[in-house]
Amino acid sequence: MVDDILYNDIIHFMEKTKKEMHCFCLGTEMLLLALISIPDSMTNLILKELRITKENIIDKINHSYFLRKENHYTSCLEEVIHQAQKLESEKEYVYDEAYLYSLLSSDDNAAINILRGFEIEGRIILDELNNALDYLQQESNILINITKMAKEGKNNPFIGRKDYLERMDRILSKKQKNNCMLIGLAGVGKSGLVEGLANLYLTEKPTITIYRLDLGSVLAGTRYRGDLEERLMDVLDDIKNQNCILFIDEIHNILSTGYAENSMDIANILKPYLARSNIKCIGATTIEEYYKYIDKDKALARRFQNIYVTEPKQEECYTILQGIKKDYENFHNVKYTDEVIYYIIKASSYISNRYFPDKAIDLLDECGLYTRRKHKEIVDALDIQELILENKGINKNLSLEKLNKVSNNIKNDLYNYLTFNIEKYILWLNCNNDEEIKQYQKEIMDILSLNEEHVLEIDFHDYTDQHQLSTLLGTSPGYVGYDEGGILSNHILKHDISIVIFKNMSKENRLLFKMIDKIKNTGKIKDYKGNDLIFKNTCLLFLEEKKEKIGFNF
Repeated sequence: MVDDILYNDIIHFMEKTKKEMHCFCLGTEMLLLALISIPDSMTNLILKELRITKENIIDKINHSYFLRKENHYTSCLEEVIHQAQKLESEKEYVYDEAYLYSLLSSDDNAAINILRGFEIEGRIILDELNNALDYLQQESNILINITKMAKEGKNNPFIGRKDYLERMDRILSKKQKNNCMLIGLAGVGKSGLVEGLANLYLTEKPTITIYRLDLGSVLAGTRYRGDLEERLMDVLDDIKNQNCILFIDEIHNILSTGYAENSMDIANILKPYLARSNIKCIGATTIEEYYKYIDKDKALARRFQNIYVTEPKQEECYTILQGIKKDYENFHNVKYTDEVIYYIIKASSYISNRYFPDKAIDLLDECGLYTRRKHKEIVDALDIQELILENKGINKNLSLEKLNKVSNNIKNDLYNYLTFNIEKYILWLNCNNDEEIKQYQKEIMDILSLNEEHVLEIDFHDYTDQHQLSTLLGTSPGYVGYDEGGILSNHILKHDISIVIFKNMSKENRLLFKMIDKIKNTGKIKDYKGNDLIFKNTCLLFLEEKKEKIGFNF
């Protein structure tokens, strides 16, 4: 039964020791002796703490009597070995801690009886082993080997964006200041660039290894002063002055971790390593968080060279989706035609406040699953439409049925929205009076399944100068309320579909007119925090002042 593991080092040691001690049969006591004989093994370290040595085990074996048949392995040993194999079934090698765990988990065997001779119960050693394994598992999770994942094909395919990879490689190859900071909106592919670099280095620079630092594992369990510093410095010492690159996603989190008083944060530990170029580092963060946290720490910021990662254009996004669609076809057992790939990108524009390529890849994935669960093989445009509207809380079929009952002025626009007429997203409508606004508002809310929270009313009389306008889009940096945002900006960012009513529009307020004109021409504006406010899912209703018709036509 154990022929398949006779080449294992531990088994070889047991066979050799059997001859030296003139034993007729191998049992669990010989496995215990083999485990303690391995220098720096888990068994050796734990038993040493309990003041048990290899010589003690040999002495106990020599003074014990075993009733066994000649030239056989005991059934207990066979069971322990095979149980250890099951524990390490996903690994190429059965490690000593697996043997020890299996040995101590057995109900009763010769090895456990020998340990009892030292007045030590197996469960005590088992508890020590579990504690040690938990610690080692925590330590091993601190650094995730991205290069190894690339070799095993576990990273996502990386398509295009070669200019960014070349820029990253140039910075990392410098003698000094060879750290790069990837700055960009969430979803534009910053982490994907690092995986792409790992794939590139497999062929061009195979001696370089890229690790990702898991900040959660670094901080876990660091309750006492010095724990964080000791753990992180051990990790950095392991990879410094080697062909290693450290990747820190959400790197702004290394600042002010807020543990024990006077305790250093991760940034202050990293700075000396980065300054001496002992390690190369790639950081990734969003634009807002970079300027909110990292840019204020000039000593940290100057150790990096910034790379601003922009949102890919739709043509580039099409190339990306074409490159990865095969993986999703195999996973979902569906097919994506070229027309559907193009339509996914266009339809992704209905998903506001998210960015390419992330939102297009998410839609590619979800519509594949949606199609398979409908027992179809080919994804079509109707599946994509239904999926997006469903995510917005709209029942497409029910909404189309209700269209016959709404006013003619908005019927065509709502139909375009529900049937994904890509060329027009925003519903612009001039109203003659409050009653007409209320009528349109009620009809739109009913068709698109909205409630009162989705409606924002803005009266021009309340916004006559720049200061009052700032309450709509947020105040400028450095002023009170900057972090709170504005009334309009918060409303658009919060609600994927919304209704905005502008009342008492007049010639005098040119600032508001300029803002509305930009919304009309581009479908978006920026607030004072730099966020893009996308109005492609917004219904805008306008009511001019009664005293004067100003002819603000859309």
